[in-house]
Amino acid sequence: TPCESTEAVAATGRAYRELYTWTIDHKNDPDLPEVLSTVERLGMYPEQRRQALKDAYTLFYQDVRRCSPGSRWSGASAADGLIPPPPQTPRAVATVRAPRAGATVAAR
Repeated sequence: TPCESTEAVAATGRAYRELYTWTIDHKNDPDLPEVLSTVERLGMYPEQRRQALKDAYTLFYQDVRRCSPGSRWSGASAADGLIPPPPQTPRAVATVRAPRAGATVAAR
């Protein structure tokens, strides 16, 4: 679990922060839409896969914030210093916070 390894949580946080910073820094690059279109066409990182990565990070972040006081580090205050919050997209919030009973994940 994420509560058992502060180092792993911090490494994940650094990687996410670097990706997020790069994305913000390059969001207005004129060639970015073409690059994303190319990798999607090649099947490398289609939109649903990128969304799945965002959703997985959201779940990880929520798990880290719920760490019990008995763990090596605890809860929200520690999480705030180790990992940045996930993007708050309507789909991510709906997917993570309100899953339908009996829902299944379709293979892609």
